[in-house]
Parts: sequence; structure tokens; C-alpha cells
Amino acid sequence: MDDALIAKWREALFSTTDWQLDTQKSPAAGALSGVWLKACADAPFGAYLKPTTYPCLFPAAAKEKIAADLAYDVGVSVAPVLIYESRCRFGAVQNECCVSLVTHAETQAWQLLWTDAMQNSPVGATIRAAVAGRVSALFVFDIWIDNRDRNNGGNVVFGEDRAFPSRSGFVGLDHSSSMGVRNSWANDGWEVMTLPPFPDELRRALDKSVMLQIAERIEALPGDSVLKCIDRIPEAYLGDDRNDIVNGLLARKNEVRAFVLQNI
Repeated sequence: MDDALIAKWREALFSTTDWQLDTQKSPAAGALSGVWLKACADAPFGAYLKPTTYPCLFPAAAKEKIAADLAYDVGVSVAPVLIYESRCRFGAVQNECCVSLVTHAETQAWQLLWTDAMQNSPVGATIRAAVAGRVSALFVFDIWIDNRDRNNGGNVVFGEDRAFPSRSGFVGLDHSSSMGVRNSWANDGWEVMTLPPFPDELRRALDKSVMLQIAERIEALPGDSVLKCIDRIPEAYLGDDRNDIVNGLLARKNEVRAFVLQNI
């Protein structure tokens, strides 16, 4: 994936692409449902739209966009996101949706790569070498945003770029279950920091030195940058949760490094 395109998705807020449904791919199972969109100039490998099949009672699209932008700013590998006015296309029952960029031509859920045969193969060796850096960064990012939805087979994928192997690696997906699930950040609930749910196989690959580097980047991120990510989200996409998300992210970013030192 071209770095310039990822930067473009980070800079933009709304998607204005004339998306078309990709009928060759079955919708992925997930709490918010969703549909695949065809590849185009703005998304060479396609994109994923959600939520679709039922009304979402929390600001899922806003949280996805905020998380993707902040991850980009601190150098954590997360799929870029744009918020999107669905106009109830593609089976969506609400207007406030988002699209997530598919970053690689070939992707595999991490669980599919953890078989004995794969791990003992040359490909497996490459994968093992790629685990520590990106997965450690994701773990620390999950601490910051209080992500509750990583411990499954689908929210970390391995993307492969055969033309540019250095661009291959693990990518985090789906961050709607963060920054206060079921109002857990209300009334200063964001003060409670815990280890995020994370797959045991990936947890064993964590590198504390990498984790501390990412924690330092998060701490060094200017508060104004965090505020800009949130303030530009329209009211229709982010209502009563806005202040809790602002207060939580600003306060927690200064606590992540100490939490890693004390708990990892």
C-alpha cells in the first residue's frame, strides 16, 4: 500500500468516493455487521463499510476514525478509516457509517498463520520476525484507548505485499469497542486502566522495549493533536460521549508508560 494514500486517508475526514458493493465477497461476521466495497483509485484493494444491518446505539464510526487517526500519529499499524454518509445504501439502516481501507492485496487472520506447519515453514519464520514490533505497538495502543475487542481471530490480520516485502506485517482492525464500552468512561471511568484482552499467542510475542517506545510516543503526542482528531467529528457522529473521550484520551496518554513498566 502506498504510504501517500494512507496519509491521505489520515488527513481526510469524510469519504466522498462513489463506492460500489463488492458482491464477490461475503460480508464478514461481526458485532456491527458490514459489507465489502469494490477496489477503486481511493482503495486499490477495496474497503469495508459498517455498521449496516441494525441501528448502532453508540458512536462506532466516530471511534473507528479517531482510533485510526491516533494510531497513524504514533506509528501503530492500524487500517485507515473515513467516516461516511451511507444514505442507507448497501443495506445500512443508518446514515452515520465509516469505511475501513484494506491495506494489502493479501490478508490472513492471524489465527490461520499459527498452525504448526506454518510456524515451521520459511513463511512462518518471516511472520515470527514481523510479530514483535507491530503486535507490541498494538498492545500498548489498546491500553491507551481501552480497546476491549482484540482477543479474537479477526481483529489482527497479516497483510502481505509481495512486491514490497518490507510493507508486509500485522495490521489492527475494528476499534469501535474502545474509549468507553457501554459508557464505561462516563463519570471519570477512564481513570481505571487494565490490561486489554489480547490473544495469548500474540501476547507471548510482546517486546517490552518496543512497548515502552510506543508508550513514549503516545505520551509525547501533543494534546492539541488529540483534540483535533476528536473536535472535527460532526455532532451527528459523536454526541454525548465526546467529553468523556477527550478527557480519557488526554489523561490516559500520560499514564501508559508507567502502566507498562508496572504491569508487563
